[in-house]
Amino acid sequence: MTDDELAPFRTDPLLVALTAPAERDELAGEDAAIAMFRSTAGRFSRRGRLLRRTTLGGAGVVLGLAMTGGVAAAYTSGLPGPMQQVVHDAIAPLGIPAPDAPPPSRPRHHRQRVTDVPRPTPAVALPVPVAHPTAAASPRPAASPVGVAPTAAAPAPSPTPSPTATVRPTFAVAVSRRAVPIHGSVLLTGRLTRGDAPIGGRKVFAAARAAGSSTWTRVASGTTAADGTVSLTVSSLTRNVRLRLVAPRLATSAERTVVVIPTLTVTLSRAGNDRVARITADGGAPGDTLVLLRRDGSSWTQIDSTTLGSDSAASFTVPGPAATRVDYRVRLAPTRQHAAGYAQFSVRAR
Repeated sequence: MTDDELAPFRTDPLLVALTAPAERDELAGEDAAIAMFRSTAGRFSRRGRLLRRTTLGGAGVVLGLAMTGGVAAAYTSGLPGPMQQVVHDAIAPLGIPAPDAPPPSRPRHHRQRVTDVPRPTPAVALPVPVAHPTAAASPRPAASPVGVAPTAAAPAPSPTPSPTATVRPTFAVAVSRRAVPIHGSVLLTGRLTRGDAPIGGRKVFAAARAAGSSTWTRVASGTTAADGTVSLTVSSLTRNVRLRLVAPRLATSAERTVVVIPTLTVTLSRAGNDRVARITADGGAPGDTLVLLRRDGSSWTQIDSTTLGSDSAASFTVPGPAATRVDYRVRLAPTRQHAAGYAQFSVRAR
C-alpha cells in the first residue's frame, strides 16, 4: 500500500496510538510476549495471510501492524487501552480468546512540543480591602511609588545652643573681715563669670539684711571690670548683717555674715573709799547683760552683773585702793544684734 493510500488512515486512533512512544508500564511483560510470539509464529503466519486477503482498509492495516509485534501483547493485555480494544475486535475472527479486562490506564494524549502549548498567565491574587470602623477616622497615608519605601518626614532642625549659652552665670564673693567694730566698714569683692568666661561691664550692687530683719537693702553699687571683678565698700555697720552681691536678672552670690562688736567705755569715780565704774556700750541695746570679772592670778572670776539701761549704760561699784593693784574686766554678752564687747579697768594700790 502506498503512502497516498495510507493518508486517510493517518488520523485513525489506532494508528496514532501505535506510532506514539511506549510508556514504561506499556513495556511490562515484553520479553514473555516475544517468546510466545516466536513459538506460534507459523500458525499465526497462515492466519495472517488469510486475514490480509479478506480485511479491507484500516482494519487490514491494523491487523498487519498487530501481527508484526502486537498479537502477544494483545493476548496478554499488554497493549494500551484504545489499541487493545481495536486489536481485539480485529482478531476476533481468528478465534483467539479475549483477555481479562485490562486495568485502567492513563489517557493518552497527542504529544506536542513545549513551545506549541500556550502557558496560562498565573492569576495574581489581589488583596480585598476590608472596611474597618475606625478607617474613616484615621487619615490614610499617601501612596508611595512601587518599589520605593515611604520615608518619614524629617523633623525641623532645632537651633543648636552655643556652649556658653547653656551655662548659668555665677558670682563669686568674699568679704575683707568677718567682724568689725561698731560703725566699721568691710570690703565686699566678687567676680562675675559664665563658665570660664568673665562678664565685664555689668551693673551690680551689694545688698544687706540686718539681723532680725527679713528685708534686703541696697547698700552699695558698681560695675564689673573686663575680667568680671568688682569691689564694693559697705560702711557704717551698726548691727550684725548678711551681705551679698547681685547682678540683676543674671546672678546672685552666696551670703556672707559680718558681726559688729560694740564699743564699751568705762569711767571711774570715787564714792568714799570705793570706786564707781560707769560703762557705756555703743552698739548695745537696753536690757543687754553686762558682767564684771576680776582677775585672780591667771584666771578671771565673775563678781557682779547688771543690764544696760535706756541710755545703753550701767555702773559697778568696786573696793578702793588696796595693798596691790586689782584688774577688772567688763563683758557685754552677745545677742542677735551684735557680738560680745569687752572693756577693762584697774584700781591702783594705795
